Amino acid sequence: MPDTTDKIVAKILAIDETPDNLVSISALLKMMIPGCRVLTAESGREGIATALKEQPDVILLDIHMPEMDGFEVCKRLKSDPRTDLVPVIILTALQTGSHHRVRALEMGADAFLTKPVNESELAAQVKVMLRIKAAEDRLRDENLRLEALVEQRVKELTTATEQLTIETDERKTVQKTLDETETRFRTMIE
Repeated sequence: MPDTTDKIVAKILAIDETPDNLVSISALLKMMIPGCRVLTAESGREGIATALKEQPDVILLDIHMPEMDGFEVCKRLKSDPRTDLVPVIILTALQTGSHHRVRALEMGADAFLTKPVNESELAAQVKVMLRIKAAEDRLRDENLRLEALVEQRVKELTTATEQLTIETDERKTVQKTLDETETRFRTMIE
């Protein structure tokens, strides 16, 4: 089965305080994932604002940044319902210990890579995250479609139930009238 992820047109947000890193990551992603659109931000605050505005498909996030580190950025992105489903891949050269990996995952990161990053591994991780996000998006869309279908069926059933109640009441009234008429005729005959 051919790999179709190369044909996905994706928005990828890279957040890193070092402009050279952003240029390198952008060039690498554009080479490894043709057609992708790479957005960049040089601070956590700028990255969060860009994520909210652009709704990227994947976020690459450095841990070491001034003002707000990558852990806090990840935590904020994952706690906001507008960005909580966007996969976050942590990239770091300085904080590479297992406790840093655990902390990143606890903050909601979906993957953790150390710099210098292997180009193929980065591209593979991004492609995996794109596939996961696409599958989640399809699942969410299908759930919305099914919810709408269930809502429509409930309305139809409610209308049918109301109609049956009306018909039942009418039949009871007709039956009561028939019983009264029959009683009158019996009385007359007797």
